[in-house]
Amino acid sequence: MSVSEISMGFVMKAQTKKRVTGVLKSRYTIAVASLLVIYTLAGFFLVPFLMGHFLPGKLSERLQGEVTLEKVSVNPYSLVMEA
Repeated sequence: MSVSEISMGFVMKAQTKKRVTGVLKSRYTIAVASLLVIYTLAGFFLVPFLMGHFLPGKLSERLQGEVTLEKVSVNPYSLVMEA
């Protein structure tokens, strides 16, 4: 390996690092990552809370009887809900 080949490797690594940091800082990447975090938090925490709060009343009204829920869990990635 010659000195020019070694220095070319360092230049390519620097260019690659610059491209990667540019992509990670782009608005599109930040927007997609933010939406993924919001979807995850809402799916695992907000949706089960809201279902546990509102669903028993609506079901009791609809079924004309007492309805209780012990536990509500949702997995937003596999689209599975357990109540």
